[in-house]
Amino acid sequence: MGETVGETVGETEGETVGEATEEPEARLIPELVGKEHFPRPVKVDRAHRTAQQAQPGKSRTILARIHHFQEKELILQRSRIQQGFEYNGKKVLIFPDYTSEVMTQRRAFRDVMQTLRDHKIKHTLRYPARLHVYWRNGEAPAIFNDAKEAAWSLEQHKSSEKE
Repeated sequence: MGETVGETVGETEGETVGEATEEPEARLIPELVGKEHFPRPVKVDRAHRTAQQAQPGKSRTILARIHHFQEKELILQRSRIQQGFEYNGKKVLIFPDYTSEVMTQRRAFRDVMQTLRDHKIKHTLRYPARLHVYWRNGEAPAIFNDAKEAAWSLEQHKSSEKE
């Protein structure tokens, strides 16, 4: 069986793509990702909205458990490549559903990653929370398990470039 895929669907309260059940999600995913990628219908074991409070004009989060691991991986890969999808003129983002512990670890790197983006320094955040920074093209990446260490290294790198 596959794992859970968390989808932040650009659906506002009072407007529905359909109820958050398995059948509409199974139809929506190929429409978003591209039907050519799915030779058979996507099997969704379970789908539901999160327990967040509904707010007018705000997007809703839907969690969907995809039955086949390969389909889940394809959906996540296409989402990363296309940097989201569009449905009825609204942006739809698809993310893996991590545990709260993993999300806390990954969130610690948020400021460092923003600075890296601002300075156009290539980087990736690997599972569970390992930051790979490519200071120069062709060089092996620097790998950080700790956000404070990554921030310190970034400051050192910025100051060495000024010299």
